[in-house]
Amino acid sequence: MKAPRTDRRLLPILLLASLLLRLGGVGVALLMDVHPVNDEWGYSNRAHGWAAIYGDLLTGHRPDPAHWDRAYEDGFQPPLHPMALGAAYATGLAPGVAGRVLNALLTALATPLVFLLARRVAPRPAAIAAAGLHLLYPTFTFFAHSLWAEPLFVLLLLGAAERA
Repeated sequence: MKAPRTDRRLLPILLLASLLLRLGGVGVALLMDVHPVNDEWGYSNRAHGWAAIYGDLLTGHRPDPAHWDRAYEDGFQPPLHPMALGAAYATGLAPGVAGRVLNALLTALATPLVFLLARRVAPRPAAIAAAGLHLLYPTFTFFAHSLWAEPLFVLLLLGAAERA
């Protein structure tokens, strides 16, 4: 469904507000020198494997089997999130920064989708309120600076719902 013109102008504002708030959380996490633990560590470790695979491919080499082993480890978690983190790690930024900025962007991209979904079933003020609640909801703000897979999952879920 195509959004009305006034709604389309609001989408970048929602995205920017959400991104700035979440990047603030990333900044705090970096200042506190937060290191990956538990699931974050697993995602980050697999992401390093994917970054190495991307590096091999970009230099025209066949990926080292050790990189595949690291990228998949025990196969316990699906590979899409570590693949995305690996692409962020391959940018050359510090992995802790790149991964957290990626997740901040993923959660920020979800805010306009919340607005669009709410706009389908509610008047514009209610949709703005829904987007505002998503923007400020502490759990989504927390996930923004984590290396967990939930930001990607929520974005894909909202994107699929918006396209349905």
